Amino acid sequence: MRLVYMLSLLALTGCQLGSYGQSAHYHYSVEHPIPVSIPANAPSVIQQYRPPRRDRGREGGGEHPGIDIYEARGVPVLAAADGVVLASFREPSYGNRVVIQHKAGPNGLPLQTVYKHLDTRLVSKGDRVKRGQQIGGLGNSGILAAGILHLHFEVHETDQGHTAPRDPNRFWVKGEGQITCYNPRRHVSRRPVRLSYPILCKPTK
Repeated sequence: MRLVYMLSLLALTGCQLGSYGQSAHYHYSVEHPIPVSIPANAPSVIQQYRPPRRDRGREGGGEHPGIDIYEARGVPVLAAADGVVLASFREPSYGNRVVIQHKAGPNGLPLQTVYKHLDTRLVSKGDRVKRGQQIGGLGNSGILAAGILHLHFEVHETDQGHTAPRDPNRFWVKGEGQITCYNPRRHVSRRPVRLSYPILCKPTK
């Protein structure tokens, strides 16, 4: 069923391997909807975040605690901000996974970013990473990838040892809904932590 769902998403969003500048629409109601703007040189988002159903009224569809970004195998996956690697391992459902701990985000709570279905992992637990550093390659490892090449990217806020997924579109460097490609020439304030797109974007002329 998930394979059929993912293939339907690709058809509906017009995504093809290597497509850029497209963002799937939100499939749930929120009190303050976030219009999403994606640069033309950024790999496409084929599935958006969906919170638990209790947080979105009567809208249908299951929970999806992150966003899915579609690209070719091996395309660099980047650390979305400076941090420390909390975990780097492979497991059956989500395949190769990396988790990075960051300092406090705009809500005053520390952030974690999670990268799933990687083809390769280039960091180990305890490593310190910098924004834009390659931590792996995009892939489709794990049963829940359903054979579709994509990065499943999550953002969690941590509070007194508990973590809760949040919509990644609330944390981009340029602001809510403004997907921001990593640019080594861009100065980004370290506090609060805001995130760069975790997939390498095409160079611009």
